[in-house]
Amino acid sequence: MKKLMLLTAAALLALTAACAAVPGEDGGGLRLYFASQEDSGPALVPVEYSGPENPGVRQLMSALLAGPEETELSASVPGAVALRSYRLEEGVLYLDLSENYGGLTGMELTLADYAITLTMCQLDGVEAVCITASGQPLNYRSHQILSPEEALLLTDASAEEES
Repeated sequence: MKKLMLLTAAALLALTAACAAVPGEDGGGLRLYFASQEDSGPALVPVEYSGPENPGVRQLMSALLAGPEETELSASVPGAVALRSYRLEEGVLYLDLSENYGGLTGMELTLADYAITLTMCQLDGVEAVCITASGQPLNYRSHQILSPEEALLLTDASAEEES
């Protein structure tokens, strides 16, 4: 259990490095978050969304699940995962993904969760994300509602420690 917590913390720290290093973060467009194939550096890398203007949940999720065009990146959500349904309630986007998503654990699950969260929380009205697989919550998580601030707070704390 302690090893899983350390891996999760390491993934979040690596993920926050990706969030902190987003170029042109002045509202210049939506970004999709994909997994880096490099051994060092951020675990998730933002890539400009190049699909139709003003995408909805289904369009943005389809682009994310399709994977990146860049060869140095890989899909942040591995396998044949599909969006089954979604609903937005009081700022929380509830995404129900296919059963395959329920097979993810450890680092794979953490990266997939936050790639989805960081991508979807860019949409108007979306402040947090709750992801289920075939209608079932994933019990591997310490909490079910995920927000991008969780990752960003670690960046702020690590910057203060370095000062």
